[in-house]
Amino acid sequence: MVADRLGQYVLLKNKTIVDYFGTPDDARKYADSIYEDGLYSIQKVENAVLNLGFIGIQCA
Repeated sequence: MVADRLGQYVLLKNKTIVDYFGTPDDARKYADSIYEDGLYSIQKVENAVLNLGFIGIQCA
């Protein structure tokens, strides 16, 4: 599936793939038109492993 989408941009909402787009601007315009809360992610589809580091949250 990823091989068919390499180089495209995926719109994600709530850990779910919404759709794929040719440009990040197209993805953003679509997302802004359907999500009033502005909470979504746009990622380029690449065949690479990324190290995003470690995020820690302290709960009291």
